[in-house]
Order: sequence, then C-alpha cells, then structure tokens
Amino acid sequence: MAARALGRGFFATASPTTRAAPWTTASTRVAASASWRRGRAGDLNLGGVGATATETRWRRRRGRRSRHRGASFASSSATTTDTDPRPALPPPTTEDVRVATMRWLDDVVIGENLCPFARAPRSTPGAIRCVVAEATTIDALFETFREEATALAGTYTAADEKYVDEEEEEEEASPGASDAKSLSEPSTTLVVTPRLDALDDDFVLFLAVVEECEAILESSGLSRRVQLASFHPNYYFEGEEPADPGSYTNRSPYPAIHLLRTVDVSRAIDAHPDTEAIPAANVERLREVGRKTLYETLAALRAFRSR
Repeated sequence: MAARALGRGFFATASPTTRAAPWTTASTRVAASASWRRGRAGDLNLGGVGATATETRWRRRRGRRSRHRGASFASSSATTTDTDPRPALPPPTTEDVRVATMRWLDDVVIGENLCPFARAPRSTPGAIRCVVAEATTIDALFETFREEATALAGTYTAADEKYVDEEEEEEEASPGASDAKSLSEPSTTLVVTPRLDALDDDFVLFLAVVEECEAILESSGLSRRVQLASFHPNYYFEGEEPADPGSYTNRSPYPAIHLLRTVDVSRAIDAHPDTEAIPAANVERLREVGRKTLYETLAALRAFRSR
C-alpha cells in the first residue's frame, strides 16, 4: 500500500508498507556532524563505557553511511547551523528530561500546531507515555525500545485490529463513524535517550540506531501495529540548508524515538481533510517564527533544571 503523508513532525514513519505519515525516511535524511562530513566513524565511546559488539557494528555502519553520503553534503552551509544548544550545566535528572520534553511537546509541537493530531492525546491523561531511557549503551537502549514497542502493541483491541485489517485490504477504505467510535483511545510513547553522548552529538549515528529499531519491529512481528518517528537536536532534511527553520519540525531538546500505533495514524488520516498540506504549512509557519526564536526556545528547554 502506498504511504500517505500527514506532514513533517510529530507523526512520521520510515515504513513504506503500511498506511503512514512519512515526513521523511531514514534513507533521505542527512546530518550536520563534522565527523560525518569527514567520512570517518571516529572513536566513539557511548556513555563513557566500553563499546559492546553492537556498538562496534554501528560505528562501522556509520562510517559506511558517511563515505556513501559525504559527496552530496553542502559543507559550506554546515558551519552556519545552529545545532546542539547545550550550555555548560550539570547533567539533567530524569525528571528534568521528562519535563523539558513535555514542554517541547506543548510549546512547539502543539503550540505551533505542527501536528494537528497531538492535542487530543495530550489532553487525555496517560495517552502520551514519556520514557526517559537511562541506557548508557546502545544494546540497553534497544532493549528499552523493544519493551516499550511490545507494550504499545499490546494496547490494541479487537476493533483496532479490524480497522487496520480493513485499511490493508482496501487502500482507500474509509471505515464508518460507528467503526471509528468503537476504537480504543489513541496512545503513543516517546522514548527519550539523554545519556548516550555519541547519539546526542552525532545525528547520522542516531539515524542508524533508528533504522535498527525499525528492524526490531520487523523481526518482532510488531511493524503492523507500531510505527516510528524520530527527533534530534541536530535534525535536518536532505536538500535543505542545515540552518533552515523548517528543520525544527523534527528538532527536540534530546534525541527521541516516537512510537505510534498504526491504527491511530490511519484514523487521523481518515479524519483530516488534507494531510498532504501539513508539511509545507509547517515549514512556512516555522520560517515565520524565525531561527533565532526557535533556537532560543530549544536551548531553554535543554537548559531546564528543576534545581
């Protein structure tokens, strides 16, 4: 089935096989990382601990991705990008990260109306689960991701399954109002990872990890029920200037992987009059806000400390 877009931002996925909201896929994203431009994996030490076999594999994979994509990167614009707004502060607590992430959701994602579908679950207690992963290795992060994806997939009801089945059987299926009313309440999970410095610093390495998370969904049999979006302090899109305010559709205080239920994405698409107009509208809105304001907003969220 051909994927249909909701727009760049809070809903997205790299899955081309389900009805989805792909602002972009991992294969079309590029990073502003200087080490990426040099085409070297570098000596990464995740979280200040020794690398596991998985982490070593990702270092090598990152190096291959770097060499493959480096020729197309506009290096002259990379030096002007406003990435990684990190003042010299003590490490944030788990609660600091959670509060900053939810304020970003309220002030940027919902406040700027980047995702017209985020307001409803935000107003429902418990509908948005924010998990601050304390993982200091990529293996540990993958385990947290697997647990959260399994839990989210487990929220499906029989009506949810039927809705997804109808979407798969008929591309333009539009279930009736009675079917939609019988569905469970929308539910979503944000897995935020503040303790892996290498992921925080290196956007392209983060994308490699996101790709592996997508592979985990496939191998675990969860890809039909769960989709992914990703957010990062240094996020930007291929073919765009790194300093373009439009990149802030997917910039967040800390690296985050967003897990969405396929049934919720399908229901949102069915209910919206023109999802294809969302991406351009988001970029225009953020350009009106301006890079300086967006940068300062993200920097303030990143600097939040409860004490």
